[in-house]
Amino acid sequence: HNGRLPVVFNPVNSDSFSKLHGLILNGKYDKVLPPKYAKSIVNKFKNLGVNIDSISPEIGHGMPKESWRMIQEWINSIIR
Repeated sequence: HNGRLPVVFNPVNSDSFSKLHGLILNGKYDKVLPPKYAKSIVNKFKNLGVNIDSISPEIGHGMPKESWRMIQEWINSIIR
């Protein structure tokens, strides 16, 4: 689920970030946390070497059942 990173976000050591997996899920029509914040988070973590995926369902702000299904499918794809 999406949020915002602090204005200054510079991890001290990113050597082990390539072992991490992350998912950013942000509604395409979210007016509370617009998609530009999700894109910023994705770019930041990709630059750090994190294996990051992003999904932008055609919803606004919130967590409908469909979002939970997407998260579960993503988790299943990671643990296989």
